[in-house]
Amino acid sequence: MIYLLRFIMACASAYGTAVFAAICSAIVEMYLTGHGKPSLDSIRFECPQLGIVLRLVDVAVLAASAAGGIAVWFISGQIWRR
Repeated sequence: MIYLLRFIMACASAYGTAVFAAICSAIVEMYLTGHGKPSLDSIRFECPQLGIVLRLVDVAVLAASAAGGIAVWFISGQIWRR
């Protein structure tokens, strides 16, 4: 039961972190394009064999989401061990 609760908390944290990172990246994108700077869309990670095209922002949101979920998983494990 504890693992289910930790999993739910980690998923909720990952989702919240992803939403926050997406909003922050949208604000940065609007700032850059509004001031005549190059967009963040110019940096892409592509794998044509698999049909995957990710922008820098997509990778940052995925990394932030994973970090948030993993952090909550391990922190909650430390709290409930006591």
